[in-house]
Amino acid sequence: MYSRRDFLIRSVAAGGVVSSAGGRFGVALPSPASAEDERAPAQSRKEEPQAMLVATMSPAAIRSGVEVMRRGGSAADAVLTTALSQIARCAGCWVSYAGRMTAVYFDAESGRVHALNACYDAPRNENDPQSIPRQPTPSGRTVLVPGFMAGVSALHERHGKLSFSDLFQPAIAVAQDGIPLSRQMANLIRGKSTVLTRFATGRTVFTKDGQQLVDAGDLFRQPQLAKTLTGVATHGAAYMYQGEWAEKFVRAVRAESGKITLDDLARYQPTWTEPLQTQLGDGIRVCAIPSPNRGGPLALACLNLANHAQLHEHGHFTESVESLDRILRIEEASRVIARVRGRRLLADHLGEDELTIDDFADPRIGRRLWRTIQTPAWSQIIDRLNTRLPATSEHSDAVVAVDRAGNVAAILHTINTAGWGTTGLFVEGVSIPDSGAAQQAAIAEAGPGGRIADYGPPMIAMKDGVPILAGSATGSGNVYASWQNFVNVLQYRMNPQEAADTANFYRGTFERASLKQAFVAQARDAGIALKLKSRFGGYEMGFWCGLGIDAETRGVQAGKIRKLDGIAVGF
Repeated sequence: MYSRRDFLIRSVAAGGVVSSAGGRFGVALPSPASAEDERAPAQSRKEEPQAMLVATMSPAAIRSGVEVMRRGGSAADAVLTTALSQIARCAGCWVSYAGRMTAVYFDAESGRVHALNACYDAPRNENDPQSIPRQPTPSGRTVLVPGFMAGVSALHERHGKLSFSDLFQPAIAVAQDGIPLSRQMANLIRGKSTVLTRFATGRTVFTKDGQQLVDAGDLFRQPQLAKTLTGVATHGAAYMYQGEWAEKFVRAVRAESGKITLDDLARYQPTWTEPLQTQLGDGIRVCAIPSPNRGGPLALACLNLANHAQLHEHGHFTESVESLDRILRIEEASRVIARVRGRRLLADHLGEDELTIDDFADPRIGRRLWRTIQTPAWSQIIDRLNTRLPATSEHSDAVVAVDRAGNVAAILHTINTAGWGTTGLFVEGVSIPDSGAAQQAAIAEAGPGGRIADYGPPMIAMKDGVPILAGSATGSGNVYASWQNFVNVLQYRMNPQEAADTANFYRGTFERASLKQAFVAQARDAGIALKLKSRFGGYEMGFWCGLGIDAETRGVQAGKIRKLDGIAVGF
């Protein structure tokens, strides 16, 4: 086993090939500049990587995941190592060890795709979720039963190759040895100082002497967190669900009027399921996470409709009025499908007794729905509904990996709230977010002790049984970004970076600068109620990353939105 220092040195040196050139997806992908990348041999840059990892945030964490694959670890080992390190590096701000995770995984040996739901559970004693306080009111009732660490254990147990402890070493090194605090993190800490210093447990993490906040350039250490992570690495995920840590967690939450019990933690189980799938023709099927996940079914429903709409025959939707009209109708349909009342209206119209959200991944339902969307009856359905799609997650991290054996992993982990939330709770260095502060309706739908619906959209596309595309996305627009980028790659034959660089829309709205003025005028002349905004706020964006895999050469290409600091590293 490598020491923590070994992991730090090796992670920094991992460098590797950043992005890739050529391949069936088209043009060469630009390489983010760094000292490590400049030292890569020229020949390595031209070779087509057979293994690669891309994520939305944290280059150092990404390189620690790549190093795991270099040592023979699987794609599962790589994405988990990255995620664990991402949390330590952001001090539990937008992702947390007390958060949640979803994953899809292609196992090359069996040729099967598996779906993992490690999302939040509602406390079994929460019988009145509509009365859960909203932000900015701090309350222990906003704390949900976490799934992230149980999900890490489940994914590693089924698909990991290295030891469980190995996955934690980069994160432990960050927490124990410390890293220079970046200006961005210092600003985030300063902006949330009232919350972070609300209790002594937070002041221990974020101040130098109990009063003065840590500042940019300081060596930022998290020794309590290192102790917790070492406990999990040694004893397994049960360390956080039973025993002393669990008791401290429950005590802290209940002291703030929370309803979580030790029984809630002990009973928590991540769930493995068969993935939800849709067939797109030409031997392509796309796999995602089924209910109670919402993002997977909605993304597949949109891909299903886009397939029947044959968007590519009319040009790209940022240049073709016909395609724009069609894809905006598809997005509008997703907002109908997202609502229970909307699904009931569609079931009545399509002559079905009942339609679940998963049913809209069925190509037969998609074909009939697309026909309906093109009739006057569609406007009547829209008029009867307020079709706003719920906001999903303000902060999260997406990680996607392909290893040398051909295994593919795509995950999303998040806290479903603003950075650190409002509770100010920390348990042995672990941030405890207020993830239920805006999910009262979802908690009520899940019921006491139930798995809470989420909008995580990790997906894998297969062609003739072989993976050709995997992706995940963060932000409130993550569902939009996911299915639109899959459309760009699968229908418009873009490479993943071209797709990521192409304008996405959010709730039917484009950023003004992303479309040519002449095209905007043309669309409005055609009667399309095109909505424009000067600039999307961060909470509205969908931040996508993905890997395209050549089915013949197994060469891998990456794409990611450029507005975050993540990179792609391959070898």
